[in-house]
Amino acid sequence: MRLNRSLSIASGKLSLRSVLVASFVLQITAAVGLTTWLSFRNTQRSANYLANQISQQTTARIEDHLDTYLGTTDWLQSQSQSLIQSGDLNSQEMATLANHFWHQLQAVDHLSSIYFAKPSGEFIGIQRRDDGQRVLWSMTAAEVPERTTYRLSDQGERLGAIATQAQTNPLLGIQGL
Repeated sequence: MRLNRSLSIASGKLSLRSVLVASFVLQITAAVGLTTWLSFRNTQRSANYLANQISQQTTARIEDHLDTYLGTTDWLQSQSQSLIQSGDLNSQEMATLANHFWHQLQAVDHLSSIYFAKPSGEFIGIQRRDDGQRVLWSMTAAEVPERTTYRLSDQGERLGAIATQAQTNPLLGIQGL
């Protein structure tokens, strides 16, 4: 009996209007909170998905560029080696090698230089410089250890010496470029 009396006293203090307003406010607050949480979670998932997609696409493009770049140079090297082994390109004739390298450099835009060196120290190479100028590096048996750099015409012909440089061993790499 005391319980009924307590409930009636408590219910008498709250009006029906207050109970309805409170329940609507509670429902709206719950709906807004749930919507916010779901939206935040969905945004996080979408952002992570997009970041993953961009990362995968970037990786694929970098791999494609590297494969193209490295594949081209490997192909050019194997082509030259095959021509030398078959006798179609004489590695003893430096002028012929220079002409061959010049044509290869013309055919491949991303290639900056091609060169060939012999154990005797003889060396021949073609370079495309940043300014677009093409040069020939040459070191004959008589010139060892000095490498001469020649400017080339648009047809690959020597125009004149532009530099002479001492080389210790061309097989160890090109120095002073």
